[in-house]
Amino acid sequence: MSRPSDDPRLPAPRRVARGLIRFAWGADAEAVAGDLAESLEGRRRGGAGEAAVWLRGWREVISAVLHGLVWRLPRGRRARPLLALQLAVRGLRRDPGTSIAAAGVLALGLAAATTFFSILHGLTRPLPVPDGHRVVRMEVVLPAADGRSVGVTAADLERWRGLPALAGVGGVRTGTVVLRDPGRSVARVAGATLTPGVLELLGVAPVTGRLPGAGESGPSLVVSSGLVSQLDLGDGTLEVDGRPLPVVAVMPEDFGFPFGESLWVVENGVGAPEAHWEPVARLADGADRAALREQLQARWSGADAARGDGQAGGVVVVKGFTQDRGERGEWFLFLGLVLIGVALLVIACANVAGLLVVRATERLRALAVQAALGAGRSQLALQLLAESLLLAALGGVGGLLLATGLARWVEATLGPENFGYYWIRVAVDARVVAFAGCLVLGTALVAGLLPVVRVWRTDLQGVLKSEAGSTRGTGALGRGFVTAQLALSCAALVAAGLTVGSIGTARDYGAALDPESVALASVALAAERSPSGSGSEEPDDPERRAAAIQALRTAVGRVEGARVTALATGAPGYREAMTRVRTTVQADPDGEARDFTLVNGVDPAFFTLFDLDLLQGRALDAADDRGDEPVAVVNQAFVDRFWPTGSPVGRRVQLLAADSAWYRVVGVVETAELGDQRGMREDRVYLPLSRYASGAVRVLSRAADGDGTAHALRLRRALAAADPDRPVDDVRTLASGLAFMTRAQGTFSTLAAGGGGAGLLVAVVGLYAMLAFRVRRRRREMGVRKALGANGPTLVAEVLKSAMRQLLPAVAVGLTLAWIAAPLLGVILLGGHPRSPRVFAGVGLLFLCAGLAAALIPALRAGRVEPASVLRAE
Repeated sequence: MSRPSDDPRLPAPRRVARGLIRFAWGADAEAVAGDLAESLEGRRRGGAGEAAVWLRGWREVISAVLHGLVWRLPRGRRARPLLALQLAVRGLRRDPGTSIAAAGVLALGLAAATTFFSILHGLTRPLPVPDGHRVVRMEVVLPAADGRSVGVTAADLERWRGLPALAGVGGVRTGTVVLRDPGRSVARVAGATLTPGVLELLGVAPVTGRLPGAGESGPSLVVSSGLVSQLDLGDGTLEVDGRPLPVVAVMPEDFGFPFGESLWVVENGVGAPEAHWEPVARLADGADRAALREQLQARWSGADAARGDGQAGGVVVVKGFTQDRGERGEWFLFLGLVLIGVALLVIACANVAGLLVVRATERLRALAVQAALGAGRSQLALQLLAESLLLAALGGVGGLLLATGLARWVEATLGPENFGYYWIRVAVDARVVAFAGCLVLGTALVAGLLPVVRVWRTDLQGVLKSEAGSTRGTGALGRGFVTAQLALSCAALVAAGLTVGSIGTARDYGAALDPESVALASVALAAERSPSGSGSEEPDDPERRAAAIQALRTAVGRVEGARVTALATGAPGYREAMTRVRTTVQADPDGEARDFTLVNGVDPAFFTLFDLDLLQGRALDAADDRGDEPVAVVNQAFVDRFWPTGSPVGRRVQLLAADSAWYRVVGVVETAELGDQRGMREDRVYLPLSRYASGAVRVLSRAADGDGTAHALRLRRALAAADPDRPVDDVRTLASGLAFMTRAQGTFSTLAAGGGGAGLLVAVVGLYAMLAFRVRRRRREMGVRKALGANGPTLVAEVLKSAMRQLLPAVAVGLTLAWIAAPLLGVILLGGHPRSPRVFAGVGLLFLCAGLAAALIPALRAGRVEPASVLRAE
């Protein structure tokens, strides 16, 4: 029989349930968990459904945790907390609607904060290796050269060895390698070249084999178990870039150091001494980064005399290995989402506090009776705080479950392929649960203090005599807070409305290109290996590239069922390169190029495949591959941006990521229609393929029958038949590629839209709580007015007018805030105008309708006030 604490009969998530029981009961947790599991099993045998058993299980878990916490108190101090707990449970059961609403609002706030924190934690977590926080990377920069990095060589790494603050140091280089197994299958995989000792300092043991050491006679190979399952190892030797290397170890499948690689070549001292490495190290026990930086700097500065011109004066920077890896501010984006989630939680807490104040006000007479029977104010405060704690616990469980589902959805939707780094995992782990626990305790305190203060400030003796004057108004501060949170919720709803449009744009991105009928594949230009075994012999000059491209054109010309086939380095919207650009119209043509544009190497059939009409000049032709003068074609968006006046034909453009040559523009084509692309780059420069392609190109082929999925299989077969030694990968439809490129924006837009909807719900609850309290406070006045002749509809209209007086300023302020902050949404908006009048008008109308719906319940309650019952209480 399994241990009770590990019993699978406990309610899911079982790890959370076990942890809570252990926390509350300590050494007795095994017995408590076992009794709870037996109770739930009895209900299953009795025919109860799994949902009912799960709900009952969590009810018993929460009850057991609360009793365990009370049981730890000294014997003489147990009675008061137990009594307060029992009364709190009765109070919540007496008004289930309010309890469920409060717990639901807290669950939404806790889920938002916890989900965004789990994403932020996944982005900033250290390497998933033993003591990963001690693994660091180093960089050497030149302050005198605007922070330009200086390459670190093997000799520099050797100088750093043996420092007191280092437990190990090495270097890493990454890239794509061509891999061939004994079965003669060829593939391109992401690999890394390591110096000896890097795998040892990471501390991850291989699944099989041994890690290569510094004493090896030559280079050796380490592969991941995931890659092994796809290969035929044969005699244990694989060919990497033409070099046969022995496989000495197989690493775990989830190991992908440094960025998601599945193959590692350990050089063991073999290689060019001038090659540059990214330094990686492990801190020694008791050492910190500051001490390591000082020691590294001393060794580096000591060798400045031997460095070339412009290389001296470098400053060593030490960072955590996973620190500052994002290039587009993703960390700040997620931090902003966490702050938004926390703000939503704070608003939810305030609204729940308002609900509890309403309920406490309605129960003042019952609380006054308890006080008359001997209950002190501290006992009443303990009871109200216990209610708040129970609500927070229920909301915490619901929020944690919702956050777990959202985190799994984000992980499944994006995954490491989108995030780019193998260590990023979005999950609700122990640290996230601890964060949620702190939020629950803080929520209980914040939401419980306001009703406690309200009761303490009330004359309980006067309550027993009369309702008159027994409560105080919400005051200008309370009304101002409600208006502020309504305004913020309205602004959040505008963001949600804008992101809904972004979701639609992501779904329709590139639809005008008919991407479902286009198949693509990435193909290496060179299949031959260099005799020296130094790597793939990539075509390095235009003539060699042109010959390789012509051979590839011949191979793809035999693709069955193709209407048009073209070669390019990227497709519209998919895997296009971005580079700095300089044009002759700039004031300083020799200065630094600060503008960017997209660049694509294409052959002449590219424009036919995507129906890009020629607007001016001429298109590219086969002669341009071998011409003496570099030429280029630009699209109309490039002309509109850089040359809005005059003819662009004959002007020149320099692309710094190509060969830095000046290209003469010979033609203009129309801009590829990818959909509503506000905030996305549309300008493009098209170069002759042989002048820009290097290493690999993409084959783009449009199916005559429109079925790109089936055509992708035919394309793969044609390429394999033409040259079995040519590596082919990334075979997919263009629609699949465009969906991959827009998946992140769509996911975060969905999260933002959900957050806006949650904000609307929280705002509605807050407005309801405030109006319900006002109606309750003015109950006597309304009863007197009805006795004097006022009718119910008049009182209903008065409450609705009060709601409108609260809503209209909030909507105005919220829309103004959203108008000011709208341009910042460009981080996640894929398309659409961030200040769309239709969205702003629709959100304002929706918010007013939702607010009036929330006000309708207390308004109807005011209309049903019975004068006789109110006056009888007097």
